[in-house]
Order: sequence, then structure tokens, then C-alpha cells
Amino acid sequence: MMKSDFKKILFIALPFVLIVTTQANTEPYQPPSSFKTEREFQKALGLRISGNWKNAELRSVLRHLSAEGEIAMILDCRMNPNQKIESEANNLSYKETFKTIASFARMSVSVTRNTVYLGPQKAASQLRTLIALRTSELSKSRKMQISRKRYNALTKTETLQWEDLSTPQEIIAIIAKRYNLQIEGLDQIKHDLWAGATLPHVSAPEALSIILIQCDRTFTWKKKGEGIQIIEIPEKIVISKTYRLQKKTALQKLRLCREKLPEVVITWRGTKMTAIGTMEQQDQIDSLLHPKKFRNKPVEVTPLSKQTFTLAIKNIPAIALMDKLKKTGVQFQYDALSFKKKGIDFSKRISMDVKKASADEFFSAMLTPLGLTYEINGTTVLLKVKK
Repeated sequence: MMKSDFKKILFIALPFVLIVTTQANTEPYQPPSSFKTEREFQKALGLRISGNWKNAELRSVLRHLSAEGEIAMILDCRMNPNQKIESEANNLSYKETFKTIASFARMSVSVTRNTVYLGPQKAASQLRTLIALRTSELSKSRKMQISRKRYNALTKTETLQWEDLSTPQEIIAIIAKRYNLQIEGLDQIKHDLWAGATLPHVSAPEALSIILIQCDRTFTWKKKGEGIQIIEIPEKIVISKTYRLQKKTALQKLRLCREKLPEVVITWRGTKMTAIGTMEQQDQIDSLLHPKKFRNKPVEVTPLSKQTFTLAIKNIPAIALMDKLKKTGVQFQYDALSFKKKGIDFSKRISMDVKKASADEFFSAMLTPLGLTYEINGTTVLLKVKK
């Protein structure tokens, strides 16, 4: 009996991506040449993706997604990177796909300014609020006695990267040296060996918060911003934000926010509304106050002619590949009865190895071994028997 090699498939069809893998990733961490940041990062998270993962190693899948989307990702050190996952994403955004995988692995997702964090639910719900608190504390220069020059230095964004088998102490030392910080309480951090990762364009509060939360810790600033004291994460973490309301709709918006988020402390004075809650709750308030800003845009369907494809398969039934393509939105049209009479067999096994191929190059490599030609119209492929 012939064995099929469906262990590793990487299919890219912008804005769709399909990754199917069952192989463990034993290679050392190799970061992509670049990562999306700021607006481009948010756009990348919205790109549609289709994937099917069976008996796949968690870290391997996440690193593939990170590399192909140029999206920085960090897996909390407390999660088992070698656990096998069974998950599927059909035409979901990258962000939704990360959440789907996280849900299967019993994790949660937090999206910071330029990084996707995957870890325990409690930590994921705390991370953005901790970053916001530590950053806002720096702006209170009178209390902290932080000079403008020092403030700018601590909030300057730089890329932080470390190799496989780095310890959290070593990573914190890199941050301390970069921002000229004295670290107190480092003895609270247990010795461990972490997988390599990259945090693109992070400030000191962001970098420290993302590292320390994996140790169940946060920090307080020392006077003048010259150092930090590592501390346990408080039980309750909230931040205060003030919103300006339009006079005509202020009362209506206030009632709506209180109704939807009863656990958030909301006060109102004139046209200013102050809310005390987590950053996720603040996002919800912002969406209630400014629904147009958060309205979902319709998903644009990209014609196959404008997509590129990368695929490596060996000895796979053609019908299996067709089924995978259908899940990404590709439609196949053909006369099944006529094909059967002419001996066209979609169970025939094919092998392909194409990189960044055009739609014509891709479907030619796929369909020629079956004795077929094709025409492409949008996302539909019309199949014909080769004369």
C-alpha cells in the first residue's frame, strides 16, 4: 500500500494561508526577517486564513503562523509548547485563528501594540492593563520626578530578541542594560530556560510587563525612573480613562455603558465620563461610544489571479488537496458525469513543490497530472479535459 506524505503543507494564497503540519519543530528559533508593526500589524491580524491542524505541535504551528504573517507572537513559558493540537480555521482572520488555537490548548490571547501573547487566561486578561498602568505612571512626572529626557528614553520603542535556552534573568538583564535600569527583586524570578522569541518595537514598560507576567510578577518604578522593584501582581488591576461625550447623547451613552458593563465603575460630570476597569473593558466602552470606528468591514474576496501560492506535498490524492482549497474559498466547476466517462480520477496521487507561484503556475502543476486544463474566473476554477 502506498503511503501518503501529508505531514507538512504550507499553502499561501494572499490573503489566505493554509498550514497543515504534524511534524515537531526541532529547529532552533529563526525569526522572520521583519515583523509588521503599528497599523500594518493590525492589518495583518485582519487577513483571512484557512488552516487544518491534526496532531500538530503547538509551538510549530504558532511559529509558522508568526513567520508567514510577519506577526510577532510569544507563547507563555508556562504553556506546554509540545502539546498536540487538533484545530481548524476556515476563512478566519489571523487574530481569530490565534484565538481558535488558544482555545483548544486551553489558553487565552492578548494583543498588545505589536505582539500576540498566548498564555493562561488570567495573565492574558491582565497584560494590557499592566502595560497601560506602568506607562501612565511614567507620565506623572511630578510624582515620579522623571525628566522629559528620561521619559522619552523609557518609552522609546526598540526590538527585543533572545535565543532559545535564554533564562528570564538574562532577558531582564538585556532590558535593564538597554534602558539603564537598576533591578530590585530579581531573586523572585525562578530559573528557567525559555524558547527564543522577538518583541518588535516595544517600550520598557511593554518589554518588562510581557516578560514578568510569565513569572506572575509586575513592577513598580523607582524614583526618577532609574530602576524598578519587581513585585507580585495585585489581585485587582484596573485603570481609569476619561471620555468626552456629546451633550445631546451624553445621558443615553452613559446609561448604555452602565447597562452593558455593570462591573465597571463609571462616573459622569458634564460632558466627561470616567470609567475604571481593565483595558479590555475600556475597549468595550470605546466601541459603545464610537460604534462606527469599530464596525466590521466586509471581507474582500481576492481573485485567484492576484494571489500567490507556496505548496509542498508528496503522493497526496488530488481530491484531498481540492477539499482543502475549497475550505479557503476556491470553487471547482466540472461535469462529473463526463469526467467519469473519460476516466478522470481525482483520487490519483500527485506531488507538488511550488514557491510563490502564480495561480496559473499553481493550478497547472496541480491539474496537468490529472489530464486536465482549466480556466480561472475570480475564485472559481473551471475544469476541462485536456484534448
